[in-house]
Amino acid sequence: MKSHLQIGSELFRSALEQTPASIVITDTDGKIIYVNKFFTNLTGYTLDEVLDKNPRILKSGFQSDGFYEKLWSTISSGKTWEGDLLNKKKDGTLFWEKATIKPILNEQGEITNYIAVKQDITEEIERLESSERRERILNSVEKLSNTGGWVYDVKENEFFWSDELYRIHGFENKEIENKAERSLKCYHPDDQNRVEQAFNKCLHEAKDYDLTVRFKDQKGNKKWVRTKSRAVKDHADKVCRIIGSVRDVTEEVEQENEIRQSRERFRALVNSFDDFVFTLDRKGRYTALYGHWSDSLGKDSFLGKSALEIFGKEKGKVHLEAVEQVLEDEKSVSYEWDILNQDGEEEYYHTHLSLLRYDDKKEVLGVSRNITSEVNYREEINRTYERLDFALEAMKAGTWDWDLKSDELIVNEWWAKMLGYRLNELKPHIDTWKDLTHPEDLKSTINLLDKLRYGESPYFETRIRMQHKDGHWVWINDRGKIVDRDNEGNPTRLAGTHIDISDKVYAEKALQLSEKKYRDLFERSSDPSLLFRGETIVDCNRAAVNFLGYEKKSELIGKTPIEISPEKQPDGVSSVKLLEKNIETLKSKKSLRFEWMHQKKMVHQYR
Repeated sequence: MKSHLQIGSELFRSALEQTPASIVITDTDGKIIYVNKFFTNLTGYTLDEVLDKNPRILKSGFQSDGFYEKLWSTISSGKTWEGDLLNKKKDGTLFWEKATIKPILNEQGEITNYIAVKQDITEEIERLESSERRERILNSVEKLSNTGGWVYDVKENEFFWSDELYRIHGFENKEIENKAERSLKCYHPDDQNRVEQAFNKCLHEAKDYDLTVRFKDQKGNKKWVRTKSRAVKDHADKVCRIIGSVRDVTEEVEQENEIRQSRERFRALVNSFDDFVFTLDRKGRYTALYGHWSDSLGKDSFLGKSALEIFGKEKGKVHLEAVEQVLEDEKSVSYEWDILNQDGEEEYYHTHLSLLRYDDKKEVLGVSRNITSEVNYREEINRTYERLDFALEAMKAGTWDWDLKSDELIVNEWWAKMLGYRLNELKPHIDTWKDLTHPEDLKSTINLLDKLRYGESPYFETRIRMQHKDGHWVWINDRGKIVDRDNEGNPTRLAGTHIDISDKVYAEKALQLSEKKYRDLFERSSDPSLLFRGETIVDCNRAAVNFLGYEKKSELIGKTPIEISPEKQPDGVSSVKLLEKNIETLKSKKSLRFEWMHQKKMVHQYR
């Protein structure tokens, strides 16, 4: 059916394109005839890709067919439908939308089109870490965020827990009674009252809570958990359900003291964000200005003036060039710029300019956002990477990154240097590693990699031999883990390190050879030899067994010198006291030569 909407209208299109929401317009058969840029930015689909297609291309499979049948029945009967949808982007990413779908009627009251206005509420859903659909949604939250979810049904006075919540509490059996009471006892005594009061306020006053408190599960493991709730009201404006989540944040809390200063700086930067909206005429002069940033400087400082007049020739040039480009190319332009604030500190902004048309008049619409914290964060990331490179170089550690789909293998300079190569001499492919690895080590390493890929092990570590450019073999400690997975949970990328341990391996082999030689001399010596740890015999050779009249080594091992000695030595000194004296002497001199009378097993004495 031909649409009566004038989608091509510049005023209509401009209004839709500037709307900060995803807009989809279909004909009466449900075929898409228009989407705005916000829809494209959010979903990844362009208008050409979705034209004449049904909005079901966004279906994630979460909602049932009956759900969509009811939706269609509502709007086709001329009513407006409102609700939440779990949809899927072009790249497969799931996202939540709060949608309002409304039929559009002509003058005769006939439905000519449907329009959907949708807000991305993914962040809100993730922040709440649960939803209103009991077990199914709770299980989804569990899989996606490793957070335990719960729902309390006020009317039924009944709690519903996700599997992860049982695990966090340490409950082996899910069929437990008095969930709330037993859960409350897991909280630290000093925090139990806070949690209980917060829950009651949520129940009776619809006041949500977000608490980070101490916790000890049923197995005695001490933790920190973040417990959150959201009250859901019925049509009578009474709380009918409470949706909550519990997340183990032990690691975050333990790290919090170390990064407190950094966090405070970051929080200050985030709180300083000041977005503002403005319009410019064809000469780049400000015709309207909105936002806190403009209020702090005064709108009179901007209105009627160009960026050159406000920021100076050097700073204003970037703005003027962007405006000229928008007017000339009639395309949107984005750019970044910086300015000193009133305190003399440098701030960074991201500005997006787009063309506005009113009849024959052209204006430029701009939206600027303070990105000072993002710029600083990027710089900190770069510094972190530099520190990581320095650390890897100090450790002489080579790094590798394997894309399992393309078999591309990216290694660093040190990885190549350990094997005598320059980085540009090695092909960035997994076959490079296979060709350089010793055949005897290749098979066993691939088996370890398979166990890692199929979830049998969280990481792998092994020793392998790799051939140096000049032909000799280098012993490598190879360690890696999965660092990325696809939407189905299959590993798509492995990464790890190579460390040259040749010196260590050769030293171990030399030590083993030395120990073997020592053992051979020890066992074959005709002189009786006893090895003590403290005052206990831990080893002896065959000569000592025969000499002392025993049949097996096991009869001697575990005895003390006193047990194979007479009560007194020939000079009348107590064997116990003489042994104590000799031990003290040994501690200071490290060696001692003396005579000692032993007692054979058959009571025959000798000297």
